[in-house]
Amino acid sequence: MADVLQLSAAQVSRDLMTQAIIILELVASNSLPLDQLRIQAGLQHREHFRRFWLEAFLNANWIKRTIPDKPTSPAQKYRLTATGQRWLNQVHKSRNSNFPPRDGEAGMAK
Repeated sequence: MADVLQLSAAQVSRDLMTQAIIILELVASNSLPLDQLRIQAGLQHREHFRRFWLEAFLNANWIKRTIPDKPTSPAQKYRLTATGQRWLNQVHKSRNSNFPPRDGEAGMAK
């Protein structure tokens, strides 16, 4: 598990990191079905999304199925795990410490 949490922006391209954050934040607030998650993440190709993103996140235990014993159920949804939440927290903490707030963000003196 520790090696999963060790991923950093230096190890993953900025675009992939940003896309991973978007996907994980979507399932952090709601349990979502595959197609809704893909569309809200701004991705078009269902099979690529399933094979590249969904399977990787399931294998890393960053997301989980709401119906684990029926992975192909039409009612299947996905949600963030505690491991995924820790990774997101670590990324946000790292980004916040490396970059000053932008205009209009909390902590910005006027």
